[in-house]
Amino acid sequence: MTCESARGVAPQVTLVPDVATYLDEISRWTPQARWPVLFDDLSFAPTFIRAFKPERVVRRASVGAAPSRETIVDALKALSENGRKGMTGAPCAVVTSPDDPAWVAAAALVAGRGAPIAFLDGDYGKPDDTLNAADFAKLDASLNLAVDSIGVPWRDLGDTLDAIALCRSLPAKAKPDVPDIQRPPIQPNDVVKLTDPCATTDALARKATGERSAIVGWIFGNEARCAYMAMSSLFAPRRDVRFVSGYESGEPWSAYDPTPAEAMMKAQGFSTQLHVGEQVTLRGWESMLMGGFTCDLLVMNSMGDPDRFLLWKGETAVVDDVPFLNRPTALHLIHSWSLNRPSDPATIGAAYLDRGVYAYVGSVQEPLLFAFVPPQALVSRWLGLGPFLVSGRMLDGPFDRVWRVTLIGDPICTILPTKGVEIPKAALPDAKGADVLEGAKTAMREFAASGDADKARAAMRDLVLVGADDVAAQFFTIAQARGAGAAVAADALGPLFRTRSFDSFVQAFELCRPPSPDAVDMLWHLATPRIGALDQERLELLRRNLRGPDVSRDLKRLLPGVDRVMGRRMSDRIVQDEMDKVKDRTTMSALSELLRR
Repeated sequence: MTCESARGVAPQVTLVPDVATYLDEISRWTPQARWPVLFDDLSFAPTFIRAFKPERVVRRASVGAAPSRETIVDALKALSENGRKGMTGAPCAVVTSPDDPAWVAAAALVAGRGAPIAFLDGDYGKPDDTLNAADFAKLDASLNLAVDSIGVPWRDLGDTLDAIALCRSLPAKAKPDVPDIQRPPIQPNDVVKLTDPCATTDALARKATGERSAIVGWIFGNEARCAYMAMSSLFAPRRDVRFVSGYESGEPWSAYDPTPAEAMMKAQGFSTQLHVGEQVTLRGWESMLMGGFTCDLLVMNSMGDPDRFLLWKGETAVVDDVPFLNRPTALHLIHSWSLNRPSDPATIGAAYLDRGVYAYVGSVQEPLLFAFVPPQALVSRWLGLGPFLVSGRMLDGPFDRVWRVTLIGDPICTILPTKGVEIPKAALPDAKGADVLEGAKTAMREFAASGDADKARAAMRDLVLVGADDVAAQFFTIAQARGAGAAVAADALGPLFRTRSFDSFVQAFELCRPPSPDAVDMLWHLATPRIGALDQERLELLRRNLRGPDVSRDLKRLLPGVDRVMGRRMSDRIVQDEMDKVKDRTTMSALSELLRR
């Protein structure tokens, strides 16, 4: 960390159209200057740019065809070698496959951290799969051989390499052939069965005795997300911390009260928010969702299933209630099942990853509460320069054995102190591309002169990319007045949501045909706390956009507003109309309850 923090960071973000250009841009990093490189899309790049606040965002043109497998291997080796110039290599091995899109994360980590590179090929399954004992043994042996090939000590904690960044697709869960002595000594019951899967990342990189050889972090997904996760680990700020806990007082929950942890972070100069107990009712949570979460670190206590999480007094939230994240976020989530299927958008963990989490401590199966590091101990480790993910791993005691907490992200991403560490600012590099903000200004001027909807669309996209939400929100109003509202509406929704411009958001939403699932979630996140004051037109818009499969949840939010504006008879008619469409017994029962409210 000392070596890394002494290297200059240039206040520029470069956007690239493809992997060839991505590789070319990273190869321009030097010991004196590095800068973030992201793919040119609206999914992850704006989230990063809003937090990083560069002086310049540059868009490069493609340098040519995609690199061959051999070219990728050679390039990663060269980036690793160049990354070590002028610094001690990182205590982390990066392992990837040139056939997997996550190699782009490996490229950033080896170049940025001076980490050694190794390769692990083969198809072991998809993230939502479960490895059987034979396939896990094959993966484990192959990973050991890959790290052995680096040629430095790594089989004991405290030697040269203590962490592995595994950048490739793998099943999150595994059923390794592990003797009982290497599992936590728990009494199985209906919820916790020893035959259920463990976390693949927790079972890998262990000796035959069960002792750890290294801590494994895992990066997977498409190129845009993997680059974002690596660049966030290297460059994103980690200064704003939000603590959320709906746990009650009393044992065993009091040991996980984040109040002391929040005080510790605040005393060290971090900006903090604390929401505990009765503040974390469902209504309180819904109020937090308006405009999204703006924090760098999120520490949350909950419980539930893959698709739901419980708040104060057992009130239930679902995947639709996962917050939008306005900045790259590292998440420590105490929740039994959030990463059970990390690629399934109908689950809590996948929703957090899709919305911008780049480092994640979570569970693939019921692990029991005490498998998680309590917030106060977690923060003590962070403040002692323990990496974010490593700090969330039990490193002694019964839950250090093969179990169910997994780590997603770069394992040595560290939270720098607010005082005493100053990252040098490097000079801006040769741009090698077009300034995106200047392009947005030009497109706005051309739209003003011509009314061309394509110019409006280009301007809005670039305003969103550079994080100019206030300007983008204003530009939507201008574009709509000039007849180009439909051209910019979909891209304008994010800025209008984050600025909480509800009326303009509704106008843009109604121009989207059809609105995306994220757009519908944004609508409900903005509207739910306002339902007591909405007019009939807005209430009918919400009714047309009920989220399934269990529409009773949104109806329960909506009906008090309908009662107020249109009367109880209309409310009951709406419920009955939905009952006529539903075949699922559970949803039917929930709708029947609404008639008896």
